[in-house]
Amino acid sequence: MAGYRADWQSPLANPLAGVDGASGTSDQFTVRYQSATDCLGNNVAGTPPIAVNVFSIANSGTPAVPNLFCDGDGAGGTAGQPLVAGVEDLQILYGEDTDAIGDGIANQYATADAVNMARVVSVRVQLRLRSPDDNLTDTVTAFGDRRIRRVFTSTVTLRNSMVNRANLP
Repeated sequence: MAGYRADWQSPLANPLAGVDGASGTSDQFTVRYQSATDCLGNNVAGTPPIAVNVFSIANSGTPAVPNLFCDGDGAGGTAGQPLVAGVEDLQILYGEDTDAIGDGIANQYATADAVNMARVVSVRVQLRLRSPDDNLTDTVTAFGDRRIRRVFTSTVTLRNSMVNRANLP
């Protein structure tokens, strides 16, 4: 949805932004697109309404559990809400179309501070999830507990990127 507008010929400025986490911490990213509601279902003001959703990792609950959060900007004023429990880490790499052809194909994947966001055509999202229980293995893991962890990675094309729009027939 990053950069989506009903009038595709009127591009949306800054549809995607990222913040690289410090060494050993999670990244954060922001997605902007035209929508009447944000990621929390809150109504978004404006004509046309532009939703701004910030995704990050934070602890919540007792005992504290790491979660993937979304903080929307809707008029409801609701604070960020957990979307998925047990997400320990979020790492984002941005696929940048760096060649002169401008073919919409990522030539490199790099962190937010190392790419030109106007040339980003895809995003590689990596999430590390952990089991809720601390007694699932016989041995203590590298994380100092006995939880099971798994990393999930997905690469998503940004169909509404300026580079991809330039290649429309």
